[in-house]
Amino acid sequence: MERTDTLVVQQPGYRVETVVSGLRLPITVQADAGGLLIALQDGRVVRADGTLVYDVSALVPADLNFVGGLLNLLVANGRAFAFLTTEDDKVLVAELHPARVDTLILADGFGVQHHGGGLGLYRGELLAAFGDGDTGSGRGAGLNGRLIGVNLATRMRRELARGLRNPWRMALHGDSLWIADAGDRAWEEINLLDLTRPGADFGWGISEGPDCNTGKVCSGVTWPRYAYPTGAGCSTVVGAAWFDGRFWFGDYCYGWVRSLGSGVPRHHLDVGDRIVSIAQTAPETAPYLVTGGGRVLRVVEVGK
Repeated sequence: MERTDTLVVQQPGYRVETVVSGLRLPITVQADAGGLLIALQDGRVVRADGTLVYDVSALVPADLNFVGGLLNLLVANGRAFAFLTTEDDKVLVAELHPARVDTLILADGFGVQHHGGGLGLYRGELLAAFGDGDTGSGRGAGLNGRLIGVNLATRMRRELARGLRNPWRMALHGDSLWIADAGDRAWEEINLLDLTRPGADFGWGISEGPDCNTGKVCSGVTWPRYAYPTGAGCSTVVGAAWFDGRFWFGDYCYGWVRSLGSGVPRHHLDVGDRIVSIAQTAPETAPYLVTGGGRVLRVVEVGK
């Protein structure tokens, strides 16, 4: 397992350009045949010019906080999927249509934070990553701390992994799933799952980062592919994108963007704003950054 407190290589050959600014509570971006889609935490999905495409605002809490509402959007193969919280603190994973919402998972047992939010599509399965629901463990009952696969043809579910704390974003590369899991008081994690060999336990509740909690037995834990220390009083590793042969991720609090591959991490950008999400509109394409300041930025190689 690699750690940023050992070595980070500077690789600055990228810049960002502003695509949209002045947004209220943007959460991620995707794209369909009509162009860029911007998901807003209040439940609306809009174009860059404000045109409304999807609207689940009637389902999300009226009193939004940082960790509730529409938390993620995935558009793939002509279909749109959402991860959101409801007024009664449930987590809903659904397929979106212009005039209706089809429920795929409706999970209870969640509090007001740590809902998760990661979404992916793999071999006909929708992958959804759930947080611990502020229970302090990703290994208990229910869907808390689980990575779940839903077969879109049969609607059958299976558990692919457990032991997650707040898996905010994920990125697929072949059979590998990279999971950005927000830490507690010590470590931010990048977890790696081989989807041909499901069943990993990433340890939250008995471990965090490279550390086994005092008095716990961690022999069955799948340790993070990478971990870095949580900032004082602030955490959240965000992602995720597979680009230029590497996994790209950022930090909400520090506003930097780095990547991880076979060697040491590379530091690419300092955005000067809190990064809410890193997303791609198609596989292997340059990432977009969504910021707490209401901007959508696109990563561009210097000289292009």
